[in-house]
Amino acid sequence: MGSPITEKRELYAALNNCAFVSTSDIADKNGKPSKPFAFLMDASMLGVGVGFDTTGADGKLMIPGPNTTVPTVTVQIEDSREGWVDSVAILIDSYFQHQPEPVFDYSEVRPSGSPIKVLPF
Repeated sequence: MGSPITEKRELYAALNNCAFVSTSDIADKNGKPSKPFAFLMDASMLGVGVGFDTTGADGKLMIPGPNTTVPTVTVQIEDSREGWVDSVAILIDSYFQHQPEPVFDYSEVRPSGSPIKVLPF
């Protein structure tokens, strides 16, 4: 089912036309409050329409923001779908978990207008 790229890269989520993610258990994500947001971004980048709720942890979760009392952390953005999803997760986790503020290095991202590189499959 799907195409060779779907099967070789195991991108079966791309075969779905819609999905849903909830933030109601965001406080129980095993130290990864960014998980629902990373799923939303990843699925959206695969062409899946994603619905979501905004219930959050209903007042049980504080968002302190990044820790600005320590040095920032430089994060290299890989020029891939996964790289962009990871960057969103890192940013969101820095806010939820009071981690050092990330500074993103986009030097590996292809210039505007350049074709997307697709690895052989």
